[in-house]
This record gives sequence, structure tokens and C-alpha cells, in this order.
Amino acid sequence: MRAEIELYKGLRCAYFGSLSITMLLTEALRNQVDGDGLGLNSLGASRRTRVMLHFSDQSQLTELDRVRPVEDLRDSLGWITVQLKVGSQVVLEGKYGMGELMGAALRRTLRRIDPDEEDWSFAFRNLGTTGTDMRPAPDVEGVVDVDLREEARPLPFSIQQVESPAPEGLDVAALGINPDKLGPVSVLVTKAVHDLMLELLPLSERIEEGGFLLGRIQPATGFTGRHVTQVTHVTPATRAGASAVHFTFTPDSFTEVNQELAERQLGEELVGWYHTHLFPATTDIGTETGLSTTDIETHFATFRRDGQIAGLINLSGRRRVLRFFSKMNDEMKECPLWIGDERGRYRVAGTGLGRR
Repeated sequence: MRAEIELYKGLRCAYFGSLSITMLLTEALRNQVDGDGLGLNSLGASRRTRVMLHFSDQSQLTELDRVRPVEDLRDSLGWITVQLKVGSQVVLEGKYGMGELMGAALRRTLRRIDPDEEDWSFAFRNLGTTGTDMRPAPDVEGVVDVDLREEARPLPFSIQQVESPAPEGLDVAALGINPDKLGPVSVLVTKAVHDLMLELLPLSERIEEGGFLLGRIQPATGFTGRHVTQVTHVTPATRAGASAVHFTFTPDSFTEVNQELAERQLGEELVGWYHTHLFPATTDIGTETGLSTTDIETHFATFRRDGQIAGLINLSGRRRVLRFFSKMNDEMKECPLWIGDERGRYRVAGTGLGRR
């Protein structure tokens, strides 16, 4: 389970949402890491970045589970040793009080979420695992023991990987696209899809929302390693988890989008996902892209195929900013965006700024 800090708002401690501990630690450690001249401006944006916490006293985990005011986040909550690794290199290691490490970063984050709210509470979740947290093994029937050792008896069945047929290449020049301006992953959207995401799609001002992007992923003909992702349909996710700072898919979300793909019968596939952030695109949230570390973790874990993309819509006042990102090596990078016209020709998108 992912370690989180739960947030409670107001004097009545109404549940508000949760933040990834990784995101909060990224915010907390950034100034110290950059101050050491390590140049980790993309701290938290790479899947090669790992933060490990070692608690001086395991008994403090129970104490950290309790809901309390943010003002109580101080050193008396216990001490932890933090080790930050990028790849195999340890770039930071030290012992910190919980309040010293996370208190200021949490207060800065809460001010960005709601500058007018003064009464916040918090509780840590899933920082450690004890015997009581473990699910017991389920009782099952019809079990077959399979011994995969070479000297074992032949298996009563065989397993063979079925390779998906290679997708047909896309002649980008025939679409009016300058091949020199292609990125490793380039995104093509129809004008209808662009207008929907930037202006017409109903979006909440109170909670993050999101959904799925349908279309096709094709290699650019004549350009090895270049993928073109065409978005032909946008479908909001149903039965998803959401708060003002958090958006998650559920298994039911994927069940329903797969059913929709089958019903549409247009040869589309799941090419990515999108979600909203309820603050301007210029807000610094600790990554270079504008995606949070939780967003990046979601994409790396769930949308792993080459060419799959993450759409981000920043909402601020009556304005929207639309951007697309994709995994390139171990990082998320922004993709060039092209918009189609009624003749099927494409032009490079502008700033992605729309009116709510």
C-alpha cells in the first residue's frame, strides 16, 4: 500500500483527501538537495528516485496514525533516518524529526490548496506494516501444484506468449506534419476532442476529475522509435476515487472503459488517461512537468505501453491549460500536440489555453 498523509479540514475535522508521502518528501527535501549542488531539479519525477524512511522506534507508527492538528507536527512525534537514492547513488542521508522534515512542507502545501482555511488536521497512513495489517491467505479450491523445474514431470498444459501484430505505420507528412518537429511521442487530436477538453467538458471546481483517452498508437513511418498517439474519444471515468488533491482509478473504471471499447467497434485502444489539477499550470508542485509524483507513479504502474499518454488539465478561474505527457526512458516528458482540421490536416497546437 502507498504511504499517505490524510488531510482533515475545519474544526470538525471533515475528511478532505490525501497526499502521497513521496510528494511531501519531495517538497521537503528539495531545498536541501539543490543547496548541496546536486542539481536534482527533477527530484521525484524519475522512477529511479527512491526515498527510504527508517524509524528509530517502530512503536511511533501507532502514534502517527492518530488524527491531530497540523500544529502538532513537531519533533516530539519521533525521529526517522532518510536515505535518498537516485539509481544506485545515495545523494542524501540524514536523521530528522518528523516535524522538522515535513511540517513546513505540509503547511506550504496546504496554503496552496486553500489559503483561507486555518484549521487543518492530519494523520499518517501505511507508514509501516505489522502482522495485524496483513491479509490472511484465502481458502481456495481446485488447486494444481505446478513444478517449473526442468527435471520435473511434463506440465499438463503449455503456455505460449502471443505477440500482438505490429501496428501499421503512419505517414505523418501526408497529414501536413513536419517530421522534424516530431517528438519521441507526439499527440494528435481532432478539433472536436481539443475543444471538448479545453472548453466543453464539464469539470468540477471542488474535486479532481479524470478519465480515459481512446484512439490509436502508431509508429511514424520512416522514423524509428517515434510514436504518434491519436486521441479520437474522451470518456470520463466512472466509480473513480477523487478529492481536491487526489484522483484514482478503480477496477470498475477499467471494466467499463473496456466494455465501451468493445461496444464502439472502431478499432480503438486505450491510449492513455487524463485528469485535472485545481490550480494554475505555473504552480510549483515539486516536479518539472506539472504532474505530481502520484500522477507519475500512476502512469508508470498502469499505462506502461510505449506511446501511452497522460493528459493534464489545469483549472484556474475561468481558464484551462491542456498538456500531454508520456514516459520517455525513466521520466515523464511533455509531448508535442497537433490539432486536426476538417480536411484531416494537422497543425501544431498553441499554448493549450482555453476558457472554462
